[in-house]
Amino acid sequence: MKLKSFLFIFYFIFVSFHVTAYASDTIAKVFATDITAYIDGLAIPSYNIDGKIGIDIDDLTRYHHFDLSIFLDYPLYQLYYSKYDIPLSEYVAKQNTVPAGTFLTYASTPNKLIQLNGNIIPAYDVDGKIIILMDSLNYCGKVTWYPEQRKTCFEYIASLNDYYSNRNKYNIYPFMIELVRDDIGAFTISENNNCYLSDISFGKNKTIGIYFKFSIPSYETDIIKAFQKILNDMINVDYAGNIIEKENDITNEHIQAYINGEKHTILFVRKNTQSGNNEYQFYLENTDNIDLDDIQSIKIEYQ
Repeated sequence: MKLKSFLFIFYFIFVSFHVTAYASDTIAKVFATDITAYIDGLAIPSYNIDGKIGIDIDDLTRYHHFDLSIFLDYPLYQLYYSKYDIPLSEYVAKQNTVPAGTFLTYASTPNKLIQLNGNIIPAYDVDGKIIILMDSLNYCGKVTWYPEQRKTCFEYIASLNDYYSNRNKYNIYPFMIELVRDDIGAFTISENNNCYLSDISFGKNKTIGIYFKFSIPSYETDIIKAFQKILNDMINVDYAGNIIEKENDITNEHIQAYINGEKHTILFVRKNTQSGNNEYQFYLENTDNIDLDDIQSIKIEYQ
């Protein structure tokens, strides 16, 4: 039987809602479906949840390269892809005995939050099973719909676990950070897939101009070490300010920075290890004439 990680820690997650609903809340209808779902080429049982294809997270962890961490001190299931996790067996798709579109039952709100690759995703309780949508798997790969074959397929996309030494062929799962000034002058932050980042902020150097910075953890895991190696390749200025490399094509190939909607080239990247974590600072070109008070939004995308 596949082992699941039981984490005996208090986990605090900042989301715009919290779990107050339980299985008595009807939120969707479940219908019979003739659509077959595939994970990395292998079939998995599927559900029609109000016209969207859903899959059982228990099936996902049993038959495929996914695993689950259960937080005993917080109502959270953390789902993640693990290419090293060997499925127990292969599911064989069964012939439907009920016509597609036939109403089967109601779905309700589970009493757990489901997190995939750092993102809270929609989830449904169907007769005690926790169902997630196939489309949510886009957070760790690509989901494609084939209407003629009546099938939907997920294909894993290599993430930070898979680092290639060829610096022009990084295949990293993208993330996004956006700070937007609100009506009272404070900044709100929107994030996507940046579960490895912390201490996100921006400022201005009197000589160079605007910079943004973030930190990654100092503890070492395979993912963090791979991410750190990628970022270290981008450094072209040491912390004393000495230029290591004039051009920084590798950074601008993968990171796009926008101030008030206008794209700016990243001129310098340097690392500060004095903060306790690994802090990386990114300085933007042609921003010395931009005042911090004039910034309404700043957006960072990693592709």
